[in-house]
Amino acid sequence: MTFNQDEELIAKCYLDKEGDNNNISYLTSTSLHVTINSKTYSFFNYWIKNIGFKQKKFLIPIVLGGIAGPLAALGLFQYYLNHWVMLSIMMAAVFSIYYGIEGGLALCIETPIKEYDLFLKKTTPQLKAFIAFVSSSLSGNEIGFYFKISIQDWNKANELDFYEPPSSGIMLSNSKPLKEDRHVILEILPKELTFEIKYELEQNDKLVPMVYEKIPLGQIKKIG
Repeated sequence: MTFNQDEELIAKCYLDKEGDNNNISYLTSTSLHVTINSKTYSFFNYWIKNIGFKQKKFLIPIVLGGIAGPLAALGLFQYYLNHWVMLSIMMAAVFSIYYGIEGGLALCIETPIKEYDLFLKKTTPQLKAFIAFVSSSLSGNEIGFYFKISIQDWNKANELDFYEPPSSGIMLSNSKPLKEDRHVILEILPKELTFEIKYELEQNDKLVPMVYEKIPLGQIKKIG
């Protein structure tokens, strides 16, 4: 199964650099797609029991080191081969085992059959926020997004049938903001969205969701 452009896209996130479509993840209404180095791993949403980051061991280097080390030691003590070659193999085996035990960070996706470990070069705050969003969404917990605009902007949005944020974007909040005079509070539920919610870092390293695109009124709920 691969990502189909006709699927109902809920959210997406680049795994490393912005615009790198060879390392990207999509959450749709039916499935999760994770592309790493152009290879895509796909999972139906109902099949995912748990998702998150874990430090994992690399099994192949451990196995190879565990095999090569004893064989090199045997060859060294029995003088089968050049002892410098055997010493080099033994040292390489030790480093291989150490490298495998150190392991690396993996995106772990647990299904009823097995746990899939997708190793990543690094994690970004945006990716961590995306995976937290995916986990909450798949567990059935709705994540609400809220923002305030002036009554004047709200009336204009009703005339146009959409709200267009300023060029600097509109910052969303996960908690309901306080009511202000001549302002309305709006809520967005991340279902069937036709615009993108981007997570960005502020100067204080706080991650905030932002919207820069037009927001159709059908995807906004006035709550205050």
